[in-house]
Amino acid sequence: DILVDVTLPVAELETSEQPLLLSNIEYTNIIERRLANANLVTVINRTGPNSVLGSKSLNVDAQRQRIRIATAISNAQKLADTGQLKQASEVIAEARKKIELSDFVISNAPGSDSLLHDLDSLTPMMASADAYRREGTHQFRNKANQHNTQRASGSYSGYSSMYDTSSKYSSRMDFEEMSDFQVLVLIILLLISPLLICVCLCVCL
Repeated sequence: DILVDVTLPVAELETSEQPLLLSNIEYTNIIERRLANANLVTVINRTGPNSVLGSKSLNVDAQRQRIRIATAISNAQKLADTGQLKQASEVIAEARKKIELSDFVISNAPGSDSLLHDLDSLTPMMASADAYRREGTHQFRNKANQHNTQRASGSYSGYSSMYDTSSKYSSRMDFEEMSDFQVLVLIILLLISPLLICVCLCVCL
């Protein structure tokens, strides 16, 4: 998704479908495996000075909070990498306070609890240098990448990516929760598995 922050002058009259942005987008269609082009016109409904204000889009606010999380995690990781774990923890805590007050979380929209859970899951990893070294370096990078990409929406119930299936998501999450040591052990087992099969066949023969 592309998120644009625009400041508009106060509308003197109520206006329906006022053109706001004209966009020409060239992108890679990964389903059809080709470059594609789209021309889009963004329109909005303007309310007059004495009109009832319209409601905010929870989808847009969810994107705003995702950007906020990714930025906070990236900033906290830079601090934690230099041993400033207390300051890193404060960055995460401050971001959590702001996200708690967002429309997306206050409305209890599907997936809003996952936003806070992602931040809360990082807090124990900043308890000590050893904890951060064992799990934090991997998880911080992983969480930031998730929220920086549209496919990260697969983490949220109700905001699933069209490219994710439940089995793919489950397998990916299992892998992401592994520590660096567990990943190394898994790779070693995958490498020696063919050798063990050959040995067993030779013994049987």
